[in-house]
Amino acid sequence: MAIAGDGIRVWVDDDQLIFNQWKGQAATLVALDHASRYGTRTVQVEYFDNATEATAIVNWTVKK
Repeated sequence: MAIAGDGIRVWVDDDQLIFNQWKGQAATLVALDHASRYGTRTVQVEYFDNATEATAIVNWTVKK
């Protein structure tokens, strides 16, 4: 899950782009069920704020 006021991108393991909301926008919730392998993951987040009141939240939950 990600909430972003303006643009956000999230990659897993350097090559899997799972969120791509790279645009000016009000704070928006983006949710996705992403099946990932168990173990250590590399997560990269890119974010930009185009105006005031910046928001960037990324939440990762592992389901068993």
